[in-house]
Amino acid sequence: MVKVIIVSKKDKHMWSRYNRYLKDFPKAGYVTIYNLFTKKSVCYRSDLLNSEGSIKDDHNEKMQKYGIITDSYERELHNVIEHYKTITNSHNKLKLMIVLTSDCNCCCKYCYEKSCVDRFSVFDDNAKRKLYEFVQRKISDNKSVENISVIFYGGEPLLQNKVITDISTFFHDKYGDKYYFSIITNGTLIKKSTLEHWKNIGLRILKITIDGNEQSHNRRRPYNDGRGTYKDILTNLEKVPNEVETRVNIVLDNEVDGVEELLSDLAKLKSSNITISLNPVEPWIGSYKEEADIILKYATILKNKNFFQYSKLAGTHGDICEGKLNNFYTIDGDGNIYECNGKFYKIGELGEDIKRTNFEINKECKDCKYLPICFGDCIYGKDCHKDFFEYICDSLLKIYLSFK
Repeated sequence: MVKVIIVSKKDKHMWSRYNRYLKDFPKAGYVTIYNLFTKKSVCYRSDLLNSEGSIKDDHNEKMQKYGIITDSYERELHNVIEHYKTITNSHNKLKLMIVLTSDCNCCCKYCYEKSCVDRFSVFDDNAKRKLYEFVQRKISDNKSVENISVIFYGGEPLLQNKVITDISTFFHDKYGDKYYFSIITNGTLIKKSTLEHWKNIGLRILKITIDGNEQSHNRRRPYNDGRGTYKDILTNLEKVPNEVETRVNIVLDNEVDGVEELLSDLAKLKSSNITISLNPVEPWIGSYKEEADIILKYATILKNKNFFQYSKLAGTHGDICEGKLNNFYTIDGDGNIYECNGKFYKIGELGEDIKRTNFEINKECKDCKYLPICFGDCIYGKDCHKDFFEYICDSLLKIYLSFK
Protein backbone atom coordinates (compact mmCIF):
# COMPACT_ATOMS: atom_id res chain seq x y z
CA MET A 1 0.00 0.00 0.00
CA VAL A 2 1.38 3.39 -1.06
CA LYS A 3 1.38 5.89 1.80
CA VAL A 4 1.10 9.59 0.99
CA ILE A 5 1.58 12.42 3.48
CA ILE A 6 -1.50 14.65 3.32
CA VAL A 7 -1.10 18.42 3.46
CA SER A 8 -3.63 20.94 4.79
CA LYS A 9 -5.85 23.05 2.57
CA LYS A 10 -4.13 26.27 3.60
CA ASP A 11 -0.77 25.19 2.14
CA LYS A 12 0.24 26.23 -1.35
CA HIS A 13 -0.32 23.45 -3.83
CA MET A 14 1.75 22.39 -6.82
CA TRP A 15 1.22 19.67 -9.37
CA SER A 16 3.07 16.47 -8.52
CA ARG A 17 6.24 15.85 -10.52
CA TYR A 18 4.94 12.29 -11.09
CA ASN A 19 1.76 13.33 -12.91
CA ARG A 20 1.01 12.48 -16.51
CA TYR A 21 -1.49 14.75 -18.29
CA LEU A 22 -3.63 13.07 -20.92
CA LYS A 23 -5.12 15.98 -22.82
CA ASP A 24 -8.47 15.57 -24.57
CA PHE A 25 -8.89 12.18 -22.89
CA PRO A 26 -11.33 10.51 -22.59
CA LYS A 27 -12.85 13.17 -24.85
CA ALA A 28 -12.13 16.63 -26.20
CA GLY A 29 -12.07 19.41 -23.62
CA TYR A 30 -11.12 17.14 -20.74
CA VAL A 31 -7.82 16.16 -19.21
CA THR A 32 -7.11 12.98 -17.26
CA ILE A 33 -4.32 13.30 -14.70
CA TYR A 34 -2.61 10.06 -13.66
CA ASN A 35 -0.05 9.89 -10.87
CA LEU A 36 2.73 7.35 -11.48
CA PHE A 37 3.37 6.90 -7.75
CA THR A 38 -0.11 6.53 -6.26
CA LYS A 39 -1.55 4.94 -9.44
CA LYS A 40 -4.59 7.20 -9.01
CA SER A 41 -6.28 9.31 -11.66
CA VAL A 42 -8.78 12.14 -11.89
CA CYS A 43 -10.53 13.70 -14.85
CA TYR A 44 -11.64 17.34 -15.13
CA ARG A 45 -12.68 19.85 -17.73
CA SER A 46 -9.49 21.47 -18.96
CA ASP A 47 -10.73 25.01 -18.34
CA LEU A 48 -11.26 24.31 -14.62
CA LEU A 49 -7.60 23.61 -13.86
CA ASN A 50 -5.06 26.27 -12.94
CA SER A 51 -1.28 26.33 -12.91
CA GLU A 52 -1.00 26.02 -9.11
CA GLY A 53 -2.59 22.60 -8.88
CA SER A 54 -6.14 23.27 -7.76
CA ILE A 55 -9.62 23.70 -9.12
CA LYS A 56 -12.20 24.24 -6.40
CA ASP A 57 -11.64 23.95 -2.67
CA ASP A 58 -13.94 20.95 -2.37
CA HIS A 59 -11.77 19.04 -4.86
CA ASN A 60 -8.38 19.80 -3.31
CA GLU A 61 -8.67 17.20 -0.56
CA LYS A 62 -9.26 14.43 -3.08
CA MET A 63 -6.38 15.60 -5.26
CA GLN A 64 -4.07 15.69 -2.23
CA LYS A 65 -5.16 12.22 -1.16
CA TYR A 66 -4.44 10.91 -4.65
CA GLY A 67 -1.02 12.58 -4.66
CA ILE A 68 -1.88 14.68 -7.69
CA ILE A 69 -1.12 17.94 -5.91
CA THR A 70 1.60 18.47 -3.32
CA ASP A 71 2.89 21.27 -1.12
CA SER A 72 6.50 20.05 -1.25
CA TYR A 73 8.56 18.27 -3.89
CA GLU A 74 11.00 17.25 -1.15
CA ARG A 75 8.24 15.58 0.86
CA GLU A 76 6.93 13.93 -2.29
CA LEU A 77 10.35 12.45 -3.10
CA HIS A 78 10.68 11.36 0.53
CA ASN A 79 7.39 9.43 0.20
CA VAL A 80 8.63 7.64 -2.89
CA ILE A 81 12.00 6.73 -1.35
CA GLU A 82 10.32 5.50 1.84
CA HIS A 83 7.98 3.35 -0.26
CA TYR A 84 11.00 1.81 -2.00
CA LYS A 85 12.71 1.12 1.32
CA THR A 86 9.55 -0.38 2.78
CA ILE A 87 9.18 -2.79 -0.13
CA THR A 88 12.84 -3.78 -0.45
CA ASN A 89 13.47 -4.11 3.29
CA SER A 90 10.20 -5.82 4.14
CA HIS A 91 10.35 -9.20 5.87
CA ASN A 92 6.61 -9.81 5.74
CA LYS A 93 7.07 -12.14 2.78
CA LEU A 94 9.82 -14.69 2.26
CA LYS A 95 10.10 -15.15 -1.49
CA LEU A 96 12.09 -17.95 -3.14
CA MET A 97 12.81 -18.87 -6.74
CA ILE A 98 13.71 -22.56 -6.78
CA VAL A 99 15.63 -23.71 -9.87
CA LEU A 100 14.67 -27.36 -10.23
CA THR A 101 16.60 -28.44 -13.30
CA SER A 102 18.55 -27.33 -16.37
CA ASP A 103 16.79 -29.93 -18.51
CA CYS A 104 13.98 -29.02 -20.90
CA ASN A 105 11.84 -30.89 -23.44
CA CYS A 106 11.58 -27.86 -25.74
CA CYS A 107 14.01 -25.86 -27.86
CA CYS A 108 12.89 -22.23 -27.85
CA LYS A 109 14.86 -20.14 -30.34
CA TYR A 110 15.48 -17.19 -28.01
CA CYS A 111 16.02 -19.13 -24.77
CA TYR A 112 18.80 -17.57 -22.73
CA GLU A 113 18.82 -20.58 -20.38
CA LYS A 114 20.64 -22.70 -22.97
CA SER A 115 23.88 -21.42 -21.49
CA CYS A 116 22.86 -23.12 -18.23
CA VAL A 117 22.58 -26.67 -19.65
CA ASP A 118 23.79 -29.20 -17.05
CA ARG A 119 24.49 -26.36 -14.63
CA PHE A 120 21.76 -27.11 -12.11
CA SER A 121 21.39 -30.35 -10.17
CA VAL A 122 18.04 -31.87 -9.25
CA PHE A 123 16.99 -31.48 -5.62
CA ASP A 124 17.77 -34.71 -3.76
CA ASP A 125 16.59 -35.47 -0.21
CA ASN A 126 19.63 -33.78 1.32
CA ALA A 127 19.09 -30.61 -0.73
CA LYS A 128 15.42 -30.53 0.23
CA ARG A 129 16.32 -30.92 3.91
CA LYS A 130 18.74 -27.98 3.69
CA LEU A 131 16.05 -25.92 1.96
CA TYR A 132 13.52 -26.68 4.71
CA GLU A 133 16.06 -25.74 7.37
CA PHE A 134 16.90 -22.50 5.54
CA VAL A 135 13.24 -21.44 5.39
CA GLN A 136 12.56 -22.39 9.01
CA ARG A 137 15.63 -20.46 10.14
CA LYS A 138 14.55 -17.38 8.16
CA ILE A 139 11.10 -17.50 9.71
CA SER A 140 12.54 -18.05 13.16
CA ASP A 141 14.84 -15.04 12.71
CA ASN A 142 12.04 -12.85 11.33
CA LYS A 143 8.84 -13.24 13.32
CA SER A 144 7.13 -10.76 10.99
CA VAL A 145 7.05 -13.21 8.05
CA GLU A 146 3.40 -13.54 7.07
CA ASN A 147 3.72 -15.79 4.05
CA ILE A 148 6.14 -17.87 2.01
CA SER A 149 5.98 -17.53 -1.76
CA VAL A 150 7.85 -19.91 -4.08
CA ILE A 151 8.40 -19.72 -7.84
CA PHE A 152 9.42 -23.06 -9.38
CA TYR A 153 11.73 -22.46 -12.34
CA GLY A 154 13.97 -24.33 -14.79
CA GLY A 155 14.70 -25.56 -17.46
CA GLU A 156 11.28 -27.13 -17.44
CA PRO A 157 10.15 -27.50 -13.81
CA LEU A 158 7.38 -29.99 -14.62
CA LEU A 159 10.10 -32.53 -15.41
CA GLN A 160 10.48 -32.56 -11.61
CA ASN A 161 6.87 -32.93 -10.48
CA LYS A 162 7.77 -35.05 -7.48
CA VAL A 163 10.14 -32.40 -6.14
CA ILE A 164 7.43 -29.75 -6.48
CA THR A 165 5.01 -32.02 -4.62
CA ASP A 166 7.51 -32.87 -1.89
CA ILE A 167 8.55 -29.27 -1.22
CA SER A 168 5.01 -27.88 -1.38
CA THR A 169 3.59 -30.64 0.81
CA PHE A 170 6.22 -29.95 3.47
CA PHE A 171 5.66 -26.20 3.51
CA HIS A 172 1.86 -26.43 3.30
CA ASP A 173 1.71 -28.98 6.10
CA LYS A 174 3.89 -26.74 8.29
CA TYR A 175 2.61 -23.26 7.37
CA GLY A 176 -0.84 -23.86 5.87
CA ASP A 177 -2.22 -21.08 3.70
CA LYS A 178 0.77 -18.89 4.52
CA TYR A 179 2.52 -20.92 1.80
CA TYR A 180 1.70 -20.60 -1.90
CA PHE A 181 3.55 -21.16 -5.14
CA SER A 182 3.64 -20.51 -8.87
CA ILE A 183 5.31 -22.35 -11.74
CA ILE A 184 6.98 -20.95 -14.85
CA THR A 185 6.42 -23.74 -17.38
CA ASN A 186 6.22 -24.30 -21.14
CA GLY A 187 2.83 -25.93 -20.55
CA THR A 188 3.45 -29.17 -22.44
CA LEU A 189 3.58 -31.53 -19.44
CA ILE A 190 0.48 -30.45 -17.50
CA LYS A 191 -1.56 -33.23 -15.88
CA LYS A 192 -5.05 -32.56 -14.55
CA SER A 193 -4.76 -34.85 -11.52
CA THR A 194 -1.47 -33.23 -10.51
CA LEU A 195 -2.87 -29.70 -10.73
CA GLU A 196 -5.96 -30.72 -8.75
CA HIS A 197 -3.66 -31.88 -5.96
CA TRP A 198 -1.33 -28.88 -6.18
CA LYS A 199 -4.16 -26.35 -5.94
CA ASN A 200 -4.92 -27.81 -2.50
CA ILE A 201 -1.35 -27.29 -1.29
CA GLY A 202 -0.78 -23.76 -2.53
CA LEU A 203 -0.64 -23.54 -6.35
CA ARG A 204 -1.90 -20.14 -7.47
CA ILE A 205 -0.36 -19.28 -10.85
CA LEU A 206 0.92 -21.10 -13.92
CA LYS A 207 2.92 -18.83 -16.23
CA ILE A 208 3.03 -20.26 -19.75
CA THR A 209 4.51 -18.65 -22.85
CA ILE A 210 2.54 -18.90 -26.11
CA ASP A 211 3.98 -16.84 -28.97
CA GLY A 212 1.14 -16.05 -31.35
CA ASN A 213 -0.84 -18.46 -33.50
CA GLU A 214 0.01 -22.11 -34.12
CA GLN A 215 2.45 -21.48 -36.97
CA SER A 216 4.25 -18.64 -35.17
CA HIS A 217 4.47 -20.43 -31.83
CA ASN A 218 5.63 -23.77 -33.28
CA ARG A 219 8.37 -22.01 -35.21
CA ARG A 220 9.64 -20.31 -32.06
CA ARG A 221 8.95 -22.88 -29.32
CA PRO A 222 9.02 -26.48 -30.68
CA TYR A 223 9.80 -29.71 -28.86
CA ASN A 224 13.43 -30.82 -28.96
CA ASP A 225 12.61 -33.11 -31.90
CA GLY A 226 11.09 -30.25 -33.88
CA ARG A 227 7.42 -31.12 -33.40
CA GLY A 228 5.00 -28.31 -32.67
CA THR A 229 3.80 -27.67 -29.11
CA TYR A 230 0.88 -25.27 -29.69
CA LYS A 231 -2.00 -27.76 -29.79
CA ASP A 232 -0.66 -29.69 -26.81
CA ILE A 233 -0.46 -26.53 -24.73
CA LEU A 234 -3.99 -25.37 -25.56
CA THR A 235 -5.31 -28.86 -24.79
CA ASN A 236 -3.49 -28.74 -21.46
CA LEU A 237 -4.92 -25.32 -20.57
CA GLU A 238 -8.34 -27.00 -20.39
CA LYS A 239 -6.96 -29.07 -17.48
CA VAL A 240 -6.09 -26.07 -15.31
CA PRO A 241 -8.57 -25.58 -12.42
CA ASN A 242 -10.32 -22.22 -12.43
CA GLU A 243 -8.91 -21.56 -8.95
CA VAL A 244 -5.46 -21.38 -10.57
CA GLU A 245 -4.59 -18.33 -12.68
CA THR A 246 -3.17 -19.13 -16.11
CA ARG A 247 -0.90 -16.22 -17.00
CA VAL A 248 -0.18 -16.50 -20.72
CA ASN A 249 3.05 -14.75 -21.60
CA ILE A 250 3.76 -13.53 -25.14
CA VAL A 251 7.40 -12.81 -25.97
CA LEU A 252 7.40 -9.86 -28.35
CA ASP A 253 9.75 -9.23 -31.24
CA ASN A 254 9.31 -8.57 -34.95
CA GLU A 255 8.84 -12.28 -35.73
CA VAL A 256 5.88 -13.12 -33.50
CA ASP A 257 2.68 -13.35 -35.53
CA GLY A 258 -1.00 -14.19 -35.21
CA VAL A 259 -1.66 -12.89 -31.70
CA GLU A 260 -5.29 -12.19 -32.67
CA GLU A 261 -5.73 -15.85 -33.59
CA LEU A 262 -4.15 -16.93 -30.30
CA LEU A 263 -6.58 -14.74 -28.36
CA SER A 264 -9.50 -16.23 -30.30
CA ASP A 265 -8.30 -19.73 -29.44
CA LEU A 266 -7.91 -18.79 -25.77
CA ALA A 267 -11.43 -17.32 -25.73
CA LYS A 268 -12.83 -20.72 -26.78
CA LEU A 269 -11.34 -22.49 -23.77
CA LYS A 270 -13.48 -23.38 -20.76
CA SER A 271 -11.06 -21.73 -18.36
CA SER A 272 -12.19 -18.28 -17.22
CA ASN A 273 -9.02 -17.44 -15.34
CA ILE A 274 -6.63 -16.50 -18.15
CA THR A 275 -4.64 -13.27 -18.11
CA ILE A 276 -2.02 -12.02 -20.56
CA SER A 277 1.49 -10.68 -20.04
CA LEU A 278 3.46 -8.96 -22.81
CA ASN A 279 7.24 -9.11 -22.56
CA PRO A 280 9.70 -7.91 -25.22
CA VAL A 281 12.43 -10.45 -25.89
CA GLU A 282 15.53 -10.01 -23.73
CA PRO A 283 17.96 -8.63 -24.55
CA TRP A 284 16.15 -6.19 -26.85
CA ILE A 285 18.48 -5.28 -29.72
CA GLY A 286 16.38 -2.66 -31.49
CA SER A 287 15.68 0.96 -30.60
CA TYR A 288 13.56 1.99 -27.62
CA LYS A 289 10.94 3.34 -30.06
CA GLU A 290 10.68 -0.04 -31.78
CA GLU A 291 10.27 -1.74 -28.41
CA ALA A 292 7.61 0.75 -27.32
CA ASP A 293 5.73 0.52 -30.62
CA ILE A 294 5.46 -3.27 -30.45
CA ILE A 295 4.15 -3.09 -26.86
CA LEU A 296 1.58 -0.47 -27.87
CA LYS A 297 0.50 -2.54 -30.86
CA TYR A 298 -0.26 -5.64 -28.86
CA ALA A 299 -1.61 -3.81 -25.81
CA THR A 300 -4.22 -2.28 -28.14
CA ILE A 301 -5.09 -5.70 -29.55
CA LEU A 302 -5.52 -7.15 -26.06
CA LYS A 303 -7.76 -4.27 -24.99
CA ASN A 304 -9.93 -4.68 -28.08
CA LYS A 305 -10.24 -8.41 -27.36
CA ASN A 306 -11.12 -7.68 -23.72
CA PHE A 307 -8.17 -9.57 -22.24
CA PHE A 308 -6.63 -8.33 -19.01
CA GLN A 309 -2.96 -7.50 -19.44
CA TYR A 310 -0.34 -7.06 -16.77
CA SER A 311 1.02 -3.55 -17.12
CA LYS A 312 4.27 -2.86 -18.93
CA LEU A 313 4.15 0.69 -17.59
CA ALA A 314 7.11 -0.18 -15.40
CA GLY A 315 10.74 -1.21 -15.54
CA THR A 316 11.90 -4.41 -17.18
CA HIS A 317 10.82 -6.55 -14.23
CA GLY A 318 8.11 -4.45 -12.60
CA ASP A 319 8.14 -1.28 -10.52
CA ILE A 320 10.83 -2.72 -8.26
CA CYS A 321 13.10 -5.51 -9.51
CA GLU A 322 12.70 -8.57 -7.26
CA GLY A 323 16.47 -8.96 -7.21
CA LYS A 324 16.54 -5.88 -4.95
CA LEU A 325 14.31 -7.40 -2.29
CA ASN A 326 16.18 -8.28 0.91
CA ASN A 327 13.99 -11.32 1.53
CA PHE A 328 14.20 -12.84 -1.98
CA TYR A 329 16.52 -15.76 -2.78
CA THR A 330 17.14 -17.86 -5.88
CA ILE A 331 18.23 -21.39 -4.90
CA ASP A 332 19.43 -24.40 -6.91
CA GLY A 333 19.69 -28.13 -6.14
CA ASP A 334 23.31 -27.82 -5.04
CA GLY A 335 22.28 -25.38 -2.33
CA ASN A 336 23.75 -22.32 -4.07
CA ILE A 337 21.97 -19.03 -3.44
CA TYR A 338 21.88 -16.25 -6.04
CA GLU A 339 20.69 -12.64 -6.15
CA CYS A 340 18.27 -13.59 -8.92
CA ASN A 341 18.05 -15.66 -12.09
CA GLY A 342 19.30 -12.81 -14.29
CA LYS A 343 23.00 -13.64 -14.17
CA PHE A 344 23.00 -16.23 -11.36
CA TYR A 345 25.46 -14.21 -9.30
CA LYS A 346 26.16 -16.40 -6.27
CA ILE A 347 25.87 -14.78 -2.85
CA GLY A 348 26.20 -17.87 -0.63
CA GLU A 349 24.92 -21.35 0.14
CA LEU A 350 22.15 -22.95 2.17
CA GLY A 351 23.33 -23.27 5.75
CA GLU A 352 25.16 -19.93 5.71
CA ASP A 353 23.97 -16.70 7.26
CA ILE A 354 23.11 -14.81 4.08
CA LYS A 355 22.80 -11.03 4.17
CA ARG A 356 21.33 -9.42 1.09
CA THR A 357 22.79 -6.18 -0.27
CA ASN A 358 20.77 -3.00 0.00
CA PHE A 359 20.44 -1.44 -3.44
CA GLU A 360 20.36 2.31 -3.03
CA ILE A 361 18.73 4.59 -5.58
CA ASN A 362 21.31 6.76 -7.30
CA LYS A 363 21.02 10.55 -7.55
CA GLU A 364 20.13 10.62 -11.24
CA CYS A 365 17.16 8.34 -10.62
CA LYS A 366 15.97 10.42 -7.68
CA ASP A 367 15.67 13.43 -9.98
CA CYS A 368 13.64 11.49 -12.58
CA LYS A 369 9.87 11.84 -12.94
CA TYR A 370 9.67 8.13 -13.80
CA LEU A 371 11.26 7.00 -10.53
CA PRO A 372 8.02 5.43 -9.17
CA ILE A 373 7.72 3.02 -12.11
CA CYS A 374 11.40 2.17 -12.52
CA PHE A 375 13.41 2.65 -9.30
CA GLY A 376 16.64 2.11 -11.23
CA ASP A 377 15.28 -0.97 -13.03
CA CYS A 378 17.32 -4.23 -13.06
CA ILE A 379 20.09 -4.74 -10.49
CA TYR A 380 22.46 -5.54 -13.36
CA GLY A 381 21.24 -2.87 -15.78
CA LYS A 382 23.09 0.41 -16.18
CA ASP A 383 21.03 1.96 -18.96
CA CYS A 384 18.55 4.75 -18.29
CA HIS A 385 15.08 4.12 -19.73
CA LYS A 386 13.78 7.68 -19.46
CA ASP A 387 13.48 8.14 -23.23
CA PHE A 388 11.50 4.89 -23.46
CA PHE A 389 9.04 6.00 -20.77
CA GLU A 390 8.77 9.46 -22.29
CA TYR A 391 7.82 7.88 -25.61
CA ILE A 392 5.38 5.21 -24.41
CA CYS A 393 3.87 6.45 -21.16
CA ASP A 394 0.89 8.56 -22.23
CA SER A 395 -0.17 6.29 -25.09
CA LEU A 396 -0.02 3.19 -22.90
CA LEU A 397 -1.92 4.90 -20.10
CA LYS A 398 -4.75 5.73 -22.48
CA ILE A 399 -4.98 2.07 -23.44
CA TYR A 400 -5.06 0.87 -19.83
CA LEU A 401 -7.43 3.53 -18.53
CA SER A 402 -9.90 3.06 -21.37
CA PHE A 403 -9.83 -0.69 -20.72
CA LYS A 404 -10.58 -0.15 -17.02
